Amino acid sequence: MRRCAWLLVLATVPLLAGGQPGRGDLSIAIGGLCQDYLEACGCGGRNAGGLARRAAMLTQWRAETPGAKVIIEAGDIGQRTDRLPVIARCLARLSVDVVALSAQDCEDWSKLGPVLGAHLLASTCLTPPVGPPAAGQPEVPAARTVESGGWKVGIMAAFAGRLAEADLADAVGGGVTRLRADGCQVVVLVSHLGSELTASLLAKVPADRRPTVLALATDSDFAESPAERDGVLWVYQARRARSLSTIDFTADGSRTARAALVEEGPHDPVMEAWIDEYYRRVRDGESTASPTAAQVTFPRPAACVSCHGRAVNAWRTHAHAQAVTTLEQRARDVAGCMGCHDETFRRAGVRPPASGDRGVQCATCHDKLEAHLKAPRTSKPTARDKAGCESCHTTENSPHWEYQRYRESVVGACQGRPQPRLAQPPATRG
Repeated sequence: MRRCAWLLVLATVPLLAGGQPGRGDLSIAIGGLCQDYLEACGCGGRNAGGLARRAAMLTQWRAETPGAKVIIEAGDIGQRTDRLPVIARCLARLSVDVVALSAQDCEDWSKLGPVLGAHLLASTCLTPPVGPPAAGQPEVPAARTVESGGWKVGIMAAFAGRLAEADLADAVGGGVTRLRADGCQVVVLVSHLGSELTASLLAKVPADRRPTVLALATDSDFAESPAERDGVLWVYQARRARSLSTIDFTADGSRTARAALVEEGPHDPVMEAWIDEYYRRVRDGESTASPTAAQVTFPRPAACVSCHGRAVNAWRTHAHAQAVTTLEQRARDVAGCMGCHDETFRRAGVRPPASGDRGVQCATCHDKLEAHLKAPRTSKPTARDKAGCESCHTTENSPHWEYQRYRESVVGACQGRPQPRLAQPPATRG
């Protein structure tokens, strides 16, 4: 297995003067910001994210890391009702100790709360969720404590909600004070406030009332290196559960923090099966190859073949032409993916025929084809620019996509030269 590239920061800031003899090491793992994201797309090769991959990384972390362990989910679970049970089930298998809720989690608490409760997942936030708890559900506490191996860890979550910044600063400072008075040697604050507002918030909190670790939810697609700022260790969580942070503490007060992308390597087979089953249910609930696909009118490759036979034949061997087949082979030919993988679906939400020309076609990349077919000598089609390509080739879907290199591949096919597949295939799952 290829090892993950870790970003590392070392610090030797005492947690308690002299430490506590007899207490072993502690390691905290922080992941999250699922945002409905079950797995990496796979379209661009080495994509990051995915619950099954994170589970395998945590299994390795447990095996290689001595001492006590605490797992924190940085919240922002998602909004899709059909995915929440799958995500919660996976988080329970991850043995998550506490879910640090985001503003969106609290807004959706009426549907999220019962799902987390059904899987015995504890949650916390400084600002109460919107609306009362569901029947039988307790109120969400402002802080949670987890005890493991002689360590006591306090966890809180902060977001821009009904509390003004000054009130939130008081809540953070007061929460840290209470947790430390309750014997917590480490206090983790998960912030959904953004970098600037979080820094402003901590500046309002006296130094002796600040958390030990600040886990910042970000919009980044990549893992960022942890950093020490005014005595607080900052770790950064990439969006869509694309990163995993770990912080190791020793009894004498030293700490080591690492951050890694959740990318290539083994996947937890049990979670993988759960996610496969979810997509199977979604696929079964959608229509099969539609008999009305032919009614979705646009210039298809067959209309171009009489003049551009070599180009059409080269396209038929290109990855764009195989885009639907690629989804079918992975059992992911669902509506959420088909919009980028097939022109018929992109235009009308109708699945393509089961065979024949489909996928990313001539009309996907060229406009004004109708006029060109009527007057081929006087009316020329136009090609999509980089922005048009990036409507599907986002950083999230194609993190290693390079416009110039991929454009040359597409142009080569349009000029009648078959092209090799550029993107490396998704990592083998083990």
